[in-house]
Amino acid sequence: MERTGRPAPLLEQQSLLGGVDLVRPGPRPGTTVHVDPRWQIGFAKALALVVEHGRKAREASDLPRWSLCPRCQRVGDTLREFGVRTLRGRRVAQSWCRTCRGVHGPHRLPAQASWLEQEPN
Repeated sequence: MERTGRPAPLLEQQSLLGGVDLVRPGPRPGTTVHVDPRWQIGFAKALALVVEHGRKAREASDLPRWSLCPRCQRVGDTLREFGVRTLRGRRVAQSWCRTCRGVHGPHRLPAQASWLEQEPN
């Protein structure tokens, strides 16, 4: 018996590990056909290109390994001793080291315990 109608629609399900699965939509699960990554079609190929260009762009804008603090002239690891912040959606290294930022911050009131230890004048 031959089928005389339109072919059933197929959905692409991309695997991030490579390849594409073609699945028939419907109330019950259909047979899945796996397509080798060498023969990527449609959205999967476009996604792979976007990921590849994103990797190249990230490598070009990576943070420097070492930074120099303009206040105390300390040279240190950017992530550990300086930190990063997000500025207009990009990760940027802090210019001052963590020590200088902590000292320069707003003056904090001493804790209540230190008030109790001081002698009244």
